[in-house]
Amino acid sequence: MMPRLILTVTLSAALAPLPCQAPAGYYLGESAFLPDSVREVLASGRFHVTIERVTADSFEAKLLMSAERLFPDSVTIGHAASRETLPAVVSGLKAAATAAGNRWWWSSFDDLWTPYAITGDAVQYYRQWVYGRASSGKNHGEFVYRARVAGIPPSRSDRASFVVRMEISLEYFCGILCGAGFRVERRVFFDAAGVPLRIEGDAKPMVVVS
Repeated sequence: MMPRLILTVTLSAALAPLPCQAPAGYYLGESAFLPDSVREVLASGRFHVTIERVTADSFEAKLLMSAERLFPDSVTIGHAASRETLPAVVSGLKAAATAAGNRWWWSSFDDLWTPYAITGDAVQYYRQWVYGRASSGKNHGEFVYRARVAGIPPSRSDRASFVVRMEISLEYFCGILCGAGFRVERRVFFDAAGVPLRIEGDAKPMVVVS
């Protein structure tokens, strides 16, 4: 099912890359093609997708694209997963670890990957997941991704000059006692040259289930 576009703003132009470095425990994956701003209404208004990627200039756009390319390595996620003890959870995490692709996901709920880290690939995945649900002709839900770049005063930073703030949320309803949702945030800090210094917010997600 093709979505009806209510608002679409210019896509990011091709940009020269920033220094190819990553904080400890992370690596740079491929860039994902995302719109800067779009609102999609699907299935006669029962599903919505909103993407807002706000940058002031080409340098900030490069920072945002770099933040969306940073993936946690297997050791980073494995360390968090090692704290889980419930057999069903451990089994799900083992299956998640063997799935193909640059891993941004934690585990799964039904047929839905839950997010450990916000990346461009994650945004594409949830957008497509909503398309699939909307095409089924029933239920309703919403996916939102918002990201923006902010400067950091020198007095408040440890070499960080910029922070990219990213947030995704998903709500899906399939009945009175049927549904799931989550909201997660990520903050990626960069120095004045655009080198990523550290990442905050990546963690096991809290998923609300009804």
